[in-house]
Amino acid sequence: MVRKPSGQRKTFKSQALKPRQAFIWSMATIKRAAAEVNRDLDLIDKERANAIVQAGQEVIDGKWNDQSVVDPVPAGGGPKSQRWTP
Repeated sequence: MVRKPSGQRKTFKSQALKPRQAFIWSMATIKRAAAEVNRDLDLIDKERANAIVQAGQEVIDGKWNDQSVVDPVPAGGGPKSQRWTP
């Protein structure tokens, strides 16, 4: 009988750490800037780009500070923090 993992929380133990606010702000700033540039170059549709810009600005403004739940040190799972950031 093969036993399947019941979820990531049980497979990888949390470090109980949160990323620094400066890291979250930096990632949001980079993603917002990338969306603006790609929109201006017509590489992404305006509606999608504007949604990314708005989400990035909300993160920069601190609207979602209590929502940062990704460990800053991935346990072999890859760059989770980059995927998590808007």
